[in-house]
Amino acid sequence: MDEDIQHLITPAEVKSFGESSASLEATKILGHSTTTRLRQSDYVLARDFIMAKIIIHNANRTGVLANMTMEEFRSARDLDEATVITVKEHKTAHISGPAKVVLSEDLKRWMGLFVDVVRPQVGPKDNSVFLSWNGLKLESSQVCTVHLGEGRAADHDLHANEEVCSHPHTSESA
Repeated sequence: MDEDIQHLITPAEVKSFGESSASLEATKILGHSTTTRLRQSDYVLARDFIMAKIIIHNANRTGVLANMTMEEFRSARDLDEATVITVKEHKTAHISGPAKVVLSEDLKRWMGLFVDVVRPQVGPKDNSVFLSWNGLKLESSQVCTVHLGEGRAADHDLHANEEVCSHPHTSESA
């Protein structure tokens, strides 16, 4: 357990991630996504930024994001100042039931831009929210996990997708 505590992301690391140039670039990409055709690197940065924000704020297993469907996103419930997405299919669903993903108002707005404007640019071939550049569903092992501590800069982590995912994306599957 002590070893697990040493690997927890600190509030300072979360703040550093939010203020990093990669995070700022991702929000800029999302903001301009309605007027610009995205390059692969821009798509991956925006997608991974949103996934990282969800992971940081919810601490879900990666399979929850890999298996989140468009129907589940569209049927999310507004609750006070947050939105809750119920994801039915994930690794421990048979034990714990559907997973809940809670979005702040800002994250809901970014997810809306991603789903409505950015995601369609990859020619979706699957009903999952988060897709590869080829429009295919990401596997759980491909969902980016952000490591903000132990000498790894937040900028580096979000830009270097291959280094922060347990199974690196190829240029075809990113």
